[in-house]
Amino acid sequence: MKAAFASLLLAAVLAQSADAATLTYGGVPIVEGSDMDLRFQAAREFCMVEASTPLRGTPRTENFYYRISLKSCLYRQGYFGDGSYVYPVPLYGQPTVAR
Repeated sequence: MKAAFASLLLAAVLAQSADAATLTYGGVPIVEGSDMDLRFQAAREFCMVEASTPLRGTPRTENFYYRISLKSCLYRQGYFGDGSYVYPVPLYGQPTVAR
């Protein structure tokens, strides 16, 4: 009984931390429909079309070339992806503020 409770508690903690990781960026929550979310969705839609053209990628979304083309386009739009998560990055020439 204790083992079942411990595994249930561990599963709840892991689910909560995974959910928090997908909704925050640098400790700031990202709300669906916010300005940052809308900009990313627009960039993603643009890049999905570009990645499905034969000159850049392939129409088959499970293909390696499609994924590489999508990542490349998202980076040019100002987003860096490392697997499951995508992070906004400064574009060329934008100053960064050191704190």
